[in-house]
Amino acid sequence: DNISATSTTTATTTVTEDFQVRWQGLWTPQTTGTQYITASADDGTRLYLDGQLVIDDWVDKGGGGSTADVPTTAGVSKTFEMWYYENGGAAAVSFFWNIGDGAGVVLVPSIPE
Repeated sequence: DNISATSTTTATTTVTEDFQVRWQGLWTPQTTGTQYITASADDGTRLYLDGQLVIDDWVDKGGGGSTADVPTTAGVSKTFEMWYYENGGAAAVSFFWNIGDGAGVVLVPSIPE
């Protein structure tokens, strides 16, 4: 799948606790069917597709996350917006698609070569 994300200037900071991050991008599936989106984190995540909340794990947790089943049509793009917050302790977040059919998992955001 073609996946792109907006890029922003990276700033250096010493903040390691109590912060939020937002990713925005555009996803253009290359297959029609159900694809599976997972947002896992230590602590909370929220994921919107085309403005609709599809994952809402906005709670303090030590890992894990939720998966949403998303119907897709090849060539029809979807916007995404993912929010992450870190409240204390370890910090980790990942966001990936699994298009099924044994094709595997694709980490987001990535820019196709």
